[in-house]
Amino acid sequence: METEASETTVHQMWERIRRKVADALAQLGIEEPVEPVQPPSPEFGHLGFPVFKFARTLRRAPDVIAKQAAELIETDDLVSKVVTLK
Repeated sequence: METEASETTVHQMWERIRRKVADALAQLGIEEPVEPVQPPSPEFGHLGFPVFKFARTLRRAPDVIAKQAAELIETDDLVSKVVTLK
C-alpha cells in the first residue's frame, strides 16, 4: 500500500531530512553520519546538524562547512529553509 503525502509518517520525514543532510555532506567529502540536535533556541529552527567535528578532516572552518552544506540542501515541502549559524 502506498503512502499518500498527507499520510507521511514522522519516521519518513526524519529519514528524508537525514538523507538530505547526508547527501550534502557526502558532496563535501564526509561519509560519516551526523545526528541532529535541538538548537539552543527556537529562533534557530527546529533541527541542527553540528559539523564542527569535520573541520580537521576537511581543513576548513566549521562555519564554512556549514555554509557549503546548507547551499547543497534543496528546499521542498518538508524543508522550507536552510540557514547556518556561527
